[in-house]
Amino acid sequence: MEVFIAIFPALFLVLSVFACLIAVKYGGKPKYVILKQVCSFAVVSLSYLIFPIMAFAQGNSSAGAEFGVGKGLVAIGSALAIGLCCLGSGIAVASSVPAAIGATSEDPKMFAKSLIFVALGEAIALYGIVISFVLAGKI
Repeated sequence: MEVFIAIFPALFLVLSVFACLIAVKYGGKPKYVILKQVCSFAVVSLSYLIFPIMAFAQGNSSAGAEFGVGKGLVAIGSALAIGLCCLGSGIAVASSVPAAIGATSEDPKMFAKSLIFVALGEAIALYGIVISFVLAGKI
């Protein structure tokens, strides 16, 4: 059961990515492909929440016996820290990189300034990873 808990969500995400790539290749609308990916992410998130709860409720899981509610909330906080910081970093980089490319193509002297703004967007993800590791150390 514990192996299934670890493998199923990751396998589901990989299969959903391949399904979306095939859908785009054969003329699927990007709006629906993104919606499929969001739904897949929701299913995986729910499975990561539901499977450990079921294992803990059965009482036969060695992991369920040693974790309490507090440690579970720390794990959820760690996951949220890294997930939301990476989401914010992706949004920041998605808007700053095209502007940096445009500025550099007009004036090559702007490369260093543009690179700073791109690096600031990436730093958000690094801060999230550091906070996630700090919280994971409390488990």
